[in-house]
Amino acid sequence: MASLVLALKTVRQKHQVSPELLRLLDEFKCMVNVCIAVGIEENFSSLKTLSLRSYHRLGSDILDKPQRQSL
Repeated sequence: MASLVLALKTVRQKHQVSPELLRLLDEFKCMVNVCIAVGIEENFSSLKTLSLRSYHRLGSDILDKPQRQSL
């Protein structure tokens, strides 16, 4: 059964995100995209199988990627 949730009030916060955190979030996004691509290409739906199959590809696709420098 679905329930409806409404936002009644928001709070604005000023927060400076560090370049290191942005780099980590970008790296995580790339890792998720590689896992999704492996799951689609090989038609996996099991988390365990996806984890085992994408582990080595994550190493080659993510860890060997040159790090982008922020200006």
